[in-house]
Amino acid sequence: MPWLTLFAFSTENWNRPAAEVAFLMDFNRRVIDEHGGSFHSRGVRVRYMGRPERRIPQVLREAMHDIEELTRENDAMTLTLAFNYGGRDEIREAVRRILDAGLSSSEITESTIAQHMQYPDMPDIDMLVRTAGEHRLSNFALWRLAYAEMVFLPTLWPDVTESTVHEAISEYRRRDRRFGSIA
Repeated sequence: MPWLTLFAFSTENWNRPAAEVAFLMDFNRRVIDEHGGSFHSRGVRVRYMGRPERRIPQVLREAMHDIEELTRENDAMTLTLAFNYGGRDEIREAVRRILDAGLSSSEITESTIAQHMQYPDMPDIDMLVRTAGEHRLSNFALWRLAYAEMVFLPTLWPDVTESTVHEAISEYRRRDRRFGSIA
């Protein structure tokens, strides 16, 4: 699996109670502190997708920057953490960059939009795994999910195990991906 993207914190999560937001900020910093060295030693490149706003605690912004720098040259896998991220916001920012580039409407194609997303090198998502029995996208990677296969699990995220992940991958492999065609 060369690419893995996890939705760590949405732009809408700021609307949660302050104590929960503080917990999520601290949790994400602890993940970096506890697993950053392991990511690096395994050749995993870590990237953050989303807005690095000032309201993200400075200690977390620094940790995010440091792990990105430490793992920048790694190529065994790319782990993208969507943090302070919203799919609509990413598309809006891509449109803004297109307008800033002075492109005319006749020059705008799907490829043009994809090239102006935050990470143009990031491929479309093949499989979305949604936990906790939820059946919605929650504003996640809307552009990149166009042809994704979706697997919905009743399991809560903290309870996901290696076995749960293997089951989701097995279900994905049984799918017939047609990308809009009939065969």
